Amino acid sequence: MDWLTFISNVISALAWPAVVVVAAYFLRDPVKSLIKLITKLKYGELELSFERKIEKLEQSASGVLPPDTAPANQQKALLSPEIAALAESSPRAAIVEAWIQVSNAAIQALKRKGVQLPPGKSLAPLVIERYIGEAGLLTKDQLALLRQLRNTRNAAVHGSDFKGDAGTALSYVSIARQLTRHLEVA
Repeated sequence: MDWLTFISNVISALAWPAVVVVAAYFLRDPVKSLIKLITKLKYGELELSFERKIEKLEQSASGVLPPDTAPANQQKALLSPEIAALAESSPRAAIVEAWIQVSNAAIQALKRKGVQLPPGKSLAPLVIERYIGEAGLLTKDQLALLRQLRNTRNAAVHGSDFKGDAGTALSYVSIARQLTRHLEVA
């Protein structure tokens, strides 16, 4: 093998790794953004759950909602055996049930404030959010938390690849219950 053939073989062997390195360098910021959105990763027998959305909700809730001052017996009802069983058997259903409580509390708060709601049996979550914002029942940060809860609820309801577990569902229920209590006194 002459030296030109040798150089040609080396270049062809290094071409794809070089392309990958260059692509990784230029795409590092978008890839970092995408990694933050991962909620579940499975490779072979290795399976990792990332509950980043719920963790973010918990951080937001602790900063924008007042602490739960309900009597201890009512706080314990949050983690009742029924809720725990529902979260264990169907995390999606537990999230939906928690959202229903938030939605009902929001509608009652709007009615107490004298807001005229459109006639009908139920309001879409986005409509509820809009009315709550217009009525000034929640601060900007609390409204952002409501939006995050709504988006998580939407992912649970409409996402065919939703893979929440019982712990994630119970965390969502806890945050939703804090917001519900806040709306009940708003």
